[in-house]
Amino acid sequence: MSKIKLVIHIGLPKTGTSFIQSTLLRFKSELSNYGILYPSAGLHGSGHAGFGTGFVERKMKSVLADSNIFNTENDPYRVRDDILYEVACASRKVEKVLLSSESFTLADPVNIKRLHALFAPYFSVNIVVFLRRQDIYAESSRAQAYRVNESGFNPLRLLDEQNRHLNFEEILHNWETVFGQQNIRVIEYPENGSLQPQIYKAFGLPTKLTFGEQNVNVKLGRDLLEFIHFYTRLRYGTEEYFRVLSELELVEAQNPTDGRYTYFYSPEQRQKLVNLCTGMNKKIGTRYGMRLFASLDPNVDTDSWQPYPGLPQEKREKFELVLKKEAPDLLISDAPIDRGYLA
Repeated sequence: MSKIKLVIHIGLPKTGTSFIQSTLLRFKSELSNYGILYPSAGLHGSGHAGFGTGFVERKMKSVLADSNIFNTENDPYRVRDDILYEVACASRKVEKVLLSSESFTLADPVNIKRLHALFAPYFSVNIVVFLRRQDIYAESSRAQAYRVNESGFNPLRLLDEQNRHLNFEEILHNWETVFGQQNIRVIEYPENGSLQPQIYKAFGLPTKLTFGEQNVNVKLGRDLLEFIHFYTRLRYGTEEYFRVLSELELVEAQNPTDGRYTYFYSPEQRQKLVNLCTGMNKKIGTRYGMRLFASLDPNVDTDSWQPYPGLPQEKREKFELVLKKEAPDLLISDAPIDRGYLA
């Protein structure tokens, strides 16, 4: 009797993970009609964050703890047993189970072996990971770090323990060692075009399903990011955060950030990161029979790019009016909070 397929999505940050997870959750019922289970066991939000956190190596858990992104941890054995229970109770025979968590990217070989031992007796396991070119990932991650008030992010220190998401070779090697290269599918994140075709491909979903595009993470202007990060203590993920953010976005929309300040990093910095990662990316492409990141041009117009001069006083005052109304106790009006960032 063949085993049920289990697809584990290593949700590398800034590769559409939130969109993928929210899509799978929204279509959970429809997927079940095709024998595909996106289990409720281990779910936190739209992904299996708590379950994945249980496999993060010990020294990295302190990094997660320092973040104000809420994370939790579920007992892996209980989650596994609950998944098996869901399979047994499904109204239609389950042929495939899907799991997705960003925390899986921080798992070390010891914990990946634990994961293998947990599921291998019951499932035929495959791993899926989306990769995004490192300089684009760095830009997106820096913006996200500003949103959630994380500090110390410096992508140019590629092998820094806190920036391991950039070291694709190490991540893939850790999973290959346990599950075998033949059981890992690497997919390049599409910078131009829809993510939907890649989702069908990654998880082997029926194309009869129509997902529709969904903007999960709205791109915020540089001025608004600066205000949230350096002038408030808004806690990401809270009801208050999203309520205040929606009002601040209206101000940003009416007073958009100058387009010259769109990027955090200069063309030279981005090219440096691309060059630093080129050898690794070519090696990964060769191993997986693909041309990973065909373009190595950062595509940043040197003439239009300018260093960010700081949040304009007039615009800051407009943001402050919103904060005084919506969350007066969180207003920081004297000096920027030191979040540990390099200029």
